[in-house]
Amino acid sequence: MELGRRTAAHQIEIELYKEIRSGIFFPSTNCAVNTYNAPEWVDLFEKAGFACSQKTLCFEMDFNHFQEGKVGEVLVRPYRSDGDRDRKLYYDLWSRSGECPYDLAHSGFWYANAFGWPRLWYSETAYILNREEYILFAEREGKAMGMIHWWPNVFPLLRDGGRKAIFLQEALVKEAMNRIREGKIFKIVVSDRAGKYRDHVERSLVSEAMRMMKEKFQFRTCQVGNVLPEKEILIDHLCRLGGEKVHEIWYMRKKSF
Repeated sequence: MELGRRTAAHQIEIELYKEIRSGIFFPSTNCAVNTYNAPEWVDLFEKAGFACSQKTLCFEMDFNHFQEGKVGEVLVRPYRSDGDRDRKLYYDLWSRSGECPYDLAHSGFWYANAFGWPRLWYSETAYILNREEYILFAEREGKAMGMIHWWPNVFPLLRDGGRKAIFLQEALVKEAMNRIREGKIFKIVVSDRAGKYRDHVERSLVSEAMRMMKEKFQFRTCQVGNVLPEKEILIDHLCRLGGEKVHEIWYMRKKSF
């Protein structure tokens, strides 16, 4: 609160786990890597005057029970790293979805960072987090309507070797990936262009991402995070795929003055 007053912030927002019923896969939330709290902290912050402004849910499924959904009229394809067309498309879809909390420039930098630091694009991060299969686009009649972003769970690598454990040379990534058995979908975006096909696009993206995790990477488990409680159709689809709610995250706010 003191830091908020010193920086003239109008509000302080914190992100807390309200419920944890399973392991936390990377990335857990929008927080820094490997940060989470005891659920009891929520009560402490409520007593300090913080109130919940938004909730997000995380679902987990065992691929032994996963049945692939039908893609139908929606084409789902991986990100293309040649040129910057798909990089721009990524941000365009995110902006058009109405769910992007940042100001975005054509360069892809996120200028809303409190310290004015630009955020790196994914190709500038560790190679193990930068593969074309991790970003999938959904298209219908040649028009991009949505995208999904997932990552392998690198918590085991971080836990055993620290941050340097994921900054591997390309030749060593395959060996490291063989130690990973979980994936995490952390971003599902559907553009306003999708119209009545919104739910179809969402389901197609989820099903294709899970199929790829299971068949190409031999993952055993998947989590889908940052799901808003009001997305009832998506939640119903995840449950039909065998998903169970394992985490609940609260965004809590308090005025800093």
